[in-house]
Amino acid sequence: MGMLLLQLIRHGGASRVAMVDLNVQRLARAEQLGASSTYTAISQALADEPRGFTCVIDATGVPAVIEQAFSAVKRGGKFMIFGVAPYNASVSLSPFRIYNEEITIIGSMAVLFSFQAALDLLSAGIIDAQAMLTNALPLEDFQQALTLVRHGEGVKTLILPNT
Repeated sequence: MGMLLLQLIRHGGASRVAMVDLNVQRLARAEQLGASSTYTAISQALADEPRGFTCVIDATGVPAVIEQAFSAVKRGGKFMIFGVAPYNASVSLSPFRIYNEEITIIGSMAVLFSFQAALDLLSAGIIDAQAMLTNALPLEDFQQALTLVRHGEGVKTLILPNT
């Protein structure tokens, strides 16, 4: 999802986009897709941008990561929670900071009325789905595909059921 969001953000006019991920293969692809800078930790990103970022998007849904990502939002910035957290998860965010620094928090599930727009972006070549694909395996190699995903290898793995 992060790679898709990167492409959408760039298409939407962002001049600089920083990406944070633990997977260095994903970060290399993010650079190919237009990320201005990449990091393996939010603390590294904040070392380069100590005031934070105008817009921060969490695509992980991991509560601890959401809290760290919130720390990277600059005064007057926006924070979007896009990643899917467990229904009973909770995070700790400072309401005083939200108020005092006028931070906007946005939730996005991106399923309402978005399918046609997604198809339009793909067919127009604005979203490069092929650039995110690192493995395409036949159905009989399903176990190998699971191993790749579980070990965080590659970016996206595709199962081809009819090959």
